[in-house]
Amino acid sequence: MDDLPLSFGDLFAETPAAAVRSLEFREPAWGGEPSLALLRLAIAPGGPRGGSVEAATVLPEDSEQVQTPVTWEAGPSGMAEVALPVVFPHRGKWASDVRLTARLRLTLRSRGGALLWTGEFPFGFDCGIIVRERYGSGGAALPARPEPSAPDFLDRERAYLLARLPEYRRRTTREGAPSDFFLDDTQGGEHLDLMAADALDRAAAMLARRFPDWQDALCAAAMWAHHPCITRHSSSWAPLAAQAAVGTLPRITGCFCGDVARLLAALAEKVGERLGVPLRGYTLGLRGHLATLVETPLGRVVLDGMLAHWYPTLDNTRLATLDELRANDALVRRLWYCPRAHGHEFYFGVRDQIIQPWREGPLTFPSASYPEAKV
Repeated sequence: MDDLPLSFGDLFAETPAAAVRSLEFREPAWGGEPSLALLRLAIAPGGPRGGSVEAATVLPEDSEQVQTPVTWEAGPSGMAEVALPVVFPHRGKWASDVRLTARLRLTLRSRGGALLWTGEFPFGFDCGIIVRERYGSGGAALPARPEPSAPDFLDRERAYLLARLPEYRRRTTREGAPSDFFLDDTQGGEHLDLMAADALDRAAAMLARRFPDWQDALCAAAMWAHHPCITRHSSSWAPLAAQAAVGTLPRITGCFCGDVARLLAALAEKVGERLGVPLRGYTLGLRGHLATLVETPLGRVVLDGMLAHWYPTLDNTRLATLDELRANDALVRRLWYCPRAHGHEFYFGVRDQIIQPWREGPLTFPSASYPEAKV
């Protein structure tokens, strides 16, 4: 296993003392409350009747977090089922190098501590175990905005923003929706018809209304663009990268980082118009990734819609500027363990990022002749 970047569990030539029959991840979610993994075991006759399962998240070349073990007991049939809580750290969303992809390591032991089985599984926002954000409040009370001094500020700020954003579900005309590109807000009334000519303006209005502080609104915009009903990172998108019109991107969801950067730059400008704050969006080329740069009253700040990232100062009082990210590695690394590609950093110590005005693409889908087109 040590010689391989990825491993998917021990294999045995003969019947082992404990065999993993299945491993099910229900709804993996980033940070905060644990996600449940369901492990089903078959114990051989004479095998151990109980033991423990331990989860650990591994961020290669960065850190390893061992989580609290859970005990298991085999029933009379020799089967055991273990509900294992797992916290997926939001710092582990993506690495450009497959060898550095975040991994979940599971270790099965007997009561005496003997190793019975181990497996490592990649996870990320777009590979292996696909981990998502938890949008909407789920009917619970909305969390208050955390104080900058809160020790868990980043987790609490994420919860504050996510709870106030719609949890969309796609609906089509077959399900009674007014178009085939309709987003149903399952927990509220902020439905969005992506075929409407002003769909992005409506999204900006929602963000401005729910987040009257423009810095919160920009952070929320990055989260909104990350929703899987808005964008999904896709390697099959290569022939169309940078060609689709901004309004087309949420309709077809597939995109590269540069497409999300354009979408978020356009959305940031519209949010600024709604809040009366001068905001101008750009794409920020990082040589291996693209993010969004926004000119603001504070200076130039960085948003990343592909990863739902924004970068506050270390005292959590405001958004950090690009120059601050260049000067202080900790500003990015406390949110992202691997901000680099091809042997170079994206931000720290780099002063030649490629800054360009965001550009509209020529490709519109569906075309204006589509029966339900409202463009």
